[in-house]
Amino acid sequence: MAYYGTLFDWLDRRSNAIDPGPIRDILRDHIVQRSAVERGTTVLGVEISDQKYYTVHSLSTEVGIERPRLTRLLKKLDQIPSDATDIESGKAIFEAAKIVPLIDALKTSAPICPPPGLG
Repeated sequence: MAYYGTLFDWLDRRSNAIDPGPIRDILRDHIVQRSAVERGTTVLGVEISDQKYYTVHSLSTEVGIERPRLTRLLKKLDQIPSDATDIESGKAIFEAAKIVPLIDALKTSAPICPPPGLG
């Protein structure tokens, strides 16, 4: 709503009595194609099932790595500029098609250091 203001408000809450036509679908598609909308979120009356983008926070939740540690890792992988502040890193958005292989690699990777007590 912060980006689309009155139009979003009208389509989301106030156009129930009047059919808005295709504009609701067009705006929803535009939002989903350009924003990090998480899977399961309802946008203009439709639940989103396919996530197009991730934020550092949603990526952290997906891979199970704490956000500060994941941010350092993404900087080392040149996914985030190395001089980015915490706020700038938090605003970073990653295309799902490109970051999903990284997610899979992180989930299936072996730790470099042995667990405490074993090494």
